[in-house]
Amino acid sequence: MKAQKLFCRSEVLLNQLPVILIDGDAANQFDRLRSVSKIQKIGRADLLIASIALANQARLVTRNLRHFRQISHLSLENWVD
Repeated sequence: MKAQKLFCRSEVLLNQLPVILIDGDAANQFDRLRSVSKIQKIGRADLLIASIALANQARLVTRNLRHFRQISHLSLENWVD
């Protein structure tokens, strides 16, 4: 029962957040970031997430600050630690 209650509360919270789509600006950011040699160790999915955040001038909320700090001009925040 506790897990179900937590799930429902999480769902309510997530439904309040906007969905940001992949657009041309995000695709351009992705191509630019892929060409930066120092961040090659970041996986494609994380690189795409960062690209979407950059294209929308959005703050990226993540626990993996060390991983994403390699990307300049990316605004980061950790809500967990």
